[in-house]
Amino acid sequence: SKNDEYHFELGKYINIQKPAIVIGIGKSIKIAIDQISNSEIYCNHFTKSDNLINFLKKELNRGDAIYIKASRSMMFENIINKL
Repeated sequence: SKNDEYHFELGKYINIQKPAIVIGIGKSIKIAIDQISNSEIYCNHFTKSDNLINFLKKELNRGDAIYIKASRSMMFENIINKL
């Protein structure tokens, strides 16, 4: 599908940009994460938002910058509100 193609390309782009951490929830973002082969990038795909929230609460420090990309169906505002 076109969506899968976009996420495949997103993963290749992320691989070049070298962020420290890439995490996600959902089938589509897993396609992107699976394309990241750079060993300097920590990647994790979560199946439950509570697991992602717990990870972020443990790993984030005051002043850290994060970028969140999500479709509206993922309701990421709920995750942001829990942080």
